[in-house]
Amino acid sequence: MNVSCLSRALAALSMIVAAPSFAGAALSVAHVVAVRVDANGMGMIIFDQPLAGTPAACGQSSGYNNALAFNATTGKSALALALSAKATGSAVEVYGTGACGTYGAWVEDYSYGVIR
Repeated sequence: MNVSCLSRALAALSMIVAAPSFAGAALSVAHVVAVRVDANGMGMIIFDQPLAGTPAACGQSSGYNNALAFNATTGKSALALALSAKATGSAVEVYGTGACGTYGAWVEDYSYGVIR
C-alpha cells in the first residue's frame, strides 16, 4: 500500500472513530403537532410520528412515544424551535438525550434540533 492510500485510509478511519455516538431518540423529518408548556416551566414537543433511533424506554411505555420534553427555563431554544416550526409548518430534525429527567418516567428529554 502506498503512502497516499494509507493516508486516505487513516483519514477515513479517524472520521469514523471521531464521529459522535448517539443513544437516544431521533427524527430526521418530522412536523410539530403541538407544543405543551406547563405552569411549572416543564413542556413537551409533540410530533406527527413516533420517535425513531433508540428512544428511551420511558416514553415508549408511557404513550408519549411521539414527544420530547424540555424545561422552559433552560430550554428556551427548544421552545423557540418548536414554536417556529409549528407556526411555519416547517419540518424539523430532532434528537433526544436517551434520558427521562424532565417529566420523570414519561417523556424522553430533548437534546437538540434543526428546522428544515
